[in-house]
This record gives sequence, C-alpha cells and structure tokens, in this order.
Amino acid sequence: MENKVSIIEEKLEVQHGQFQEFKYQLQAIEGEVAEVRINNQVLSEKNAELESFANPFSIDGTAICNDFENYS
Repeated sequence: MENKVSIIEEKLEVQHGQFQEFKYQLQAIEGEVAEVRINNQVLSEKNAELESFANPFSIDGTAICNDFENYS
C-alpha cells in the first residue's frame, strides 16, 4: 500500500510540474495575443489616417478630418 501511495504522489508531482509549465506557456501566449491586439489597433488607426488623407471627405461630402473643414 505504501508503494502505491508513493507512486501516486510521484505522478501527482509530475503532473503538477507539467501544469506549471503549461501555465507559464499560456501566460506567454496571452502576452503575445495582447501585443498583437495592440499592434492591430495601431495599424487600424494608421490605416484610417492614411485613408482620410487619400479621401478627406466622407460619402455625404463632409470633411473627415478637421484640417479640411475650413476649406469646404
């Protein structure tokens, strides 16, 4: 019986170590996902800015950015 208990304890220790490793890997992946989301937001903002330079007026003819309000 003692032998079975020690085997089970060893297996639990191994599983706990694997769990900790997976936990650290998950945290690293979550950090990378957050970084990608931030980069996507920055790229979206830059894209919108470039599009407003290419076409400063919306479909209804109003200025998209404030720089062109005085010229219309």
